[in-house]
Amino acid sequence: MADPRNRAPAPPPPPSSPRRRGEERHAFRVAIDVKCSSWERFHQLFSLNIARSGLFVPTERAAQLDEAVELRLRAPDGSVLSLHGRVRHTLPAAPHRPAGLGVELSGVAELDRARYQELVQRAATANAVYPDSTPSAPAPSRGDAAEAKAQAAERSLPAPEADPGGPASPSARGSGARPSPPAAAVAPRATPAPPQGRPAARAAPLVAIDLGTSRSSVAAVVGRTVSLVRLPDGGWDSPSVVGFAEDGAVIVGHGARQLLATDPRRALGSPKRLLGRLYDESALAPYLATLAIPHARGPAGEIQIHVDRTAYSIEQLCATLIHRLKQAAEAFLGHAIAEVVLSAPVGFDECRYEALREAARIAGLRVSEFVDEPTAAALTHRFDQDFRGLVAVYDYGGGTFDFSIVDASAADVHVVATAGDTWLGGDDFDAALAGAAADDFWRQHRIELRHQAVQWQRLLFAAERAKRELSTHDETVVRVPDVALRQQGTIGLEFTVTRARFAELSREIVERSFETCTQALELSDVSARDLNAIYLSGGTTYIPAVREAVARFFGKQPRAAVPPERAVVTGAAIYAALLRSGAIQS
Repeated sequence: MADPRNRAPAPPPPPSSPRRRGEERHAFRVAIDVKCSSWERFHQLFSLNIARSGLFVPTERAAQLDEAVELRLRAPDGSVLSLHGRVRHTLPAAPHRPAGLGVELSGVAELDRARYQELVQRAATANAVYPDSTPSAPAPSRGDAAEAKAQAAERSLPAPEADPGGPASPSARGSGARPSPPAAAVAPRATPAPPQGRPAARAAPLVAIDLGTSRSSVAAVVGRTVSLVRLPDGGWDSPSVVGFAEDGAVIVGHGARQLLATDPRRALGSPKRLLGRLYDESALAPYLATLAIPHARGPAGEIQIHVDRTAYSIEQLCATLIHRLKQAAEAFLGHAIAEVVLSAPVGFDECRYEALREAARIAGLRVSEFVDEPTAAALTHRFDQDFRGLVAVYDYGGGTFDFSIVDASAADVHVVATAGDTWLGGDDFDAALAGAAADDFWRQHRIELRHQAVQWQRLLFAAERAKRELSTHDETVVRVPDVALRQQGTIGLEFTVTRARFAELSREIVERSFETCTQALELSDVSARDLNAIYLSGGTTYIPAVREAVARFFGKQPRAAVPPERAVVTGAAIYAALLRSGAIQS
């Protein structure tokens, strides 16, 4: 199968351009004007990482080894550092790493040199990883005592409320016996997964993680079988939420989600939205304005989360989620793991890939490869009877939307075109329904819930539950008890909504997904009617209005050979197996 990003494996650096890293480098993204002596003018670029002796500048512009370089680095405080140096190595582009120049500083004025070293120190502090007593510690750290509390909280997370898991996971409903872990064959004649307990040891197992915007999951490959791993709370996936208890303990998953509903200043949901982004990006401003948890611009322009006078990077928070999935996989397999295949939205750029790689590293994992989410979903469906010719994957997750066109006419699977929207997902449906309920509440009581962080978060959770119920019921009630206080006592919110009314509220959100689909169709010069099948991925595709709109747009009923919320993590594990077999070159 072709690499989903259509990138050839990078050749090793030539002998004349060694990659020697004798000192520690620190992630540091900041605007920088660069001019090599062979260039006619300065070009505005960005640094990727820095060290005491120099920095790496991503660029595809050619330069010679030992060529003189002038740099004007725009420090986060607004000042400009005038730096000089030489090109010490040039790197070609490789998967998830841009081409660029390694610059060694020399002849820098004493004041600018001192200010540069200060930036190196600040970058090192921002990216510091603090070990604890376990081999693979989660990222957020407050010293040994607090780390111990964090581990204790992880081991004793409160049981989740009777959460339906969305219409995406009907097995999570009710209180009956839990089914055995679902399994997907890597090849048509695969052996079935063991029903319970640890799998028999055969080939070295592989692990794939889907760090989702709203929910995350992990799958393992043992021999020729993919098995979804059950998490400590008994579910197949976990909310992508990180919280901080009053005693300093770090909690994730359902416990953190409960904290988000009661004290949103101490919890952050969907940290993946902010991964690899800069604080001053204009597209982030509206979203950051909605966050109740304190946040600020970091020393390198990155986003930092502040709790109890401690700053955390987004990489650290995502690492905590990844670490929990890592622990679950290790418990399932019976031994430690060190490598992982990670899924990622098609809209991720190189900086966001690097941030995701860094989050995995903090969690104690090396990323062997990334796979685009819709590509992973396509692999999950590859043995379905209609998976032939040109097919498409409509991947509507909790926080992102991706669409891919795949050519399955040959033995392998070739991705023809992809497009994505990193600001479109199931969360938008929750907000639309919560907004309608809030408007109704204001008309009745003249109280605006959007301006009250705790009440608004509770309303969003209630809207999410109602959204899921409307996938199987024609009518439901968005209900939030004791949402406001009046002189005569507390009052609750009850907003009755029908499936038809919900479809009307979310019509624009659904239609926006087809703008992305149209982009991919135009890129591939394919019409919607040319596609043999449409496959669904992501829990949002359980919404009846979404499925109906997909059928109208493409002129055929969409298919789901596996539960859509499991398509990405299962496909990522299949991708890992294909990597090992040599069917895909990493």
